[in-house]
Amino acid sequence: MLRTVRVNPQTSTKDLQHDFAADGVTVYRSAIQHTLHKKMLYGRVMQRKPFLRPHHKQSRLSSAEKMIHQGSKLISSLLRLQLKTNQKHKAENYQTFF
Repeated sequence: MLRTVRVNPQTSTKDLQHDFAADGVTVYRSAIQHTLHKKMLYGRVMQRKPFLRPHHKQSRLSSAEKMIHQGSKLISSLLRLQLKTNQKHKAENYQTFF
């Protein structure tokens, strides 16, 4: 039983109960759960997340567009700043050379 659950963690207690019944053993589902819990194997169900509503989609789209626009402005300002510092360093090196 433990090997079956470790190989396929999505095995339900009903499946295990049917496996035991095929071997001729009658076991309650609660007994199977109790044994699995003793071995620290617990069942989990994925949490369902709600779908995005149209107004949520619109707000996410507008914020993404805003970030893209701000990002392009930031990149251009950084390039201008880098260009200015390069020109300044070239001028300082030129003056010290002569």
